[in-house]
Amino acid sequence: MAAGAKLGKVAMMARVGARLTNDRWGWDGVRSDGTIVFIGWDDHVVRRADGALGSCEIFDSTSPRNDTPGGHERSRHIEALLKGAAIGHLVLATPKDPAAPTREIAGIDPRLYSVRLERHGTQVLAVFIGEDSTPEVAFGDDLAADVAQIVASGLGETERAQLVQARRGQGLFRARVELIEAGCRVTGVRDRAHVRAVHIKLWRDATNVERLDGSNGLLLAPHVQHLFTRGFLAFEADGTALVSPRMDREVLYAWSIDEDRNVGAFTARQATYLAHHRANVFLSSAWS
Repeated sequence: MAAGAKLGKVAMMARVGARLTNDRWGWDGVRSDGTIVFIGWDDHVVRRADGALGSCEIFDSTSPRNDTPGGHERSRHIEALLKGAAIGHLVLATPKDPAAPTREIAGIDPRLYSVRLERHGTQVLAVFIGEDSTPEVAFGDDLAADVAQIVASGLGETERAQLVQARRGQGLFRARVELIEAGCRVTGVRDRAHVRAVHIKLWRDATNVERLDGSNGLLLAPHVQHLFTRGFLAFEADGTALVSPRMDREVLYAWSIDEDRNVGAFTARQATYLAHHRANVFLSSAWS
């Protein structure tokens, strides 16, 4: 695997929309939606028989390298993801000296990979699901940056406040979505504390009017939001659920998501936004 240009850990995380947990000793990052990004070493990657990426060892409980603050933090992140059967992300780095007790980064693979974790004895492996090349990552759709842009805009105070709340899935936008949607259509959850108001037409593509339009929103459980905003899940106007061929079906099974389910027809205005999502966000093709 060819390494890219030299890049520090902080910048390495920033380019994939994550923030390093600790600038000094951290080796994991957290994105604005709470998903974990691990830094892995490319010499720990095992390829499948067909040459595709198979897995990457990201933790070994017998290694002295993990008896550090960064190692302890990674252990906590791993346990949290394993417990919740959640998807994480991985960026690969090339070490300056693979034999050094403390490794330094010589170069990076610029891609962001989606992974699921598996425990094998003393090791934890990040099993590659695919390359997360969705528009949110490619275009740096970052919550903090978007909010800062709104605050710095020349809009009136009321409109700025409405847009900031809308970007966070709250306020007027959420209230308008709740006039249309009763709960998460996929899981059936209706408790407001456990669903999020999600934009159908992504924030970066929408006008200020569309960003506050209740028809441009759905109420989704957090794990369904993850699938929808990253293009692994989409909907037809009649409610037919579309699952990307890049989606790991084991994840659907673990999350009890029926890919053949019809979630109910949408309104005409919602259908227009959903068509945009299918054309611009949904990962309709298999990995090439």
